[in-house]
Amino acid sequence: MKLNLGSANQKIDGFLNVDHRKSNGVDIVDDAFLLKNIGENSVEEIIASHILEHASFDRTNIVLSRWHKILIPSGKIWIAVPNFELVMKKHFDDYNNKKISWEFF
Repeated sequence: MKLNLGSANQKIDGFLNVDHRKSNGVDIVDDAFLLKNIGENSVEEIIASHILEHASFDRTNIVLSRWHKILIPSGKIWIAVPNFELVMKKHFDDYNNKKISWEFF
């Protein structure tokens, strides 16, 4: 089994979509951080694109541990999170170039 976490309706061939709410394209309704409906050592691959940053900082280790537990020993996990430094640089560049106001922050 391969999982695409927090995916809503964005399908990836060969992956089951997991999201906390039922909608078109969601295959498994579950909390993507807890994955209570997924057994340990049952997942070959996980894609977690732009979801981990939605877990509070103090839960990050718990979430990563859970994801690790559901992976088979040779399983893979792909995690993408925003580049906070780049995002802030863009905001401050826009502020300095008067493209946005301080209130934007």
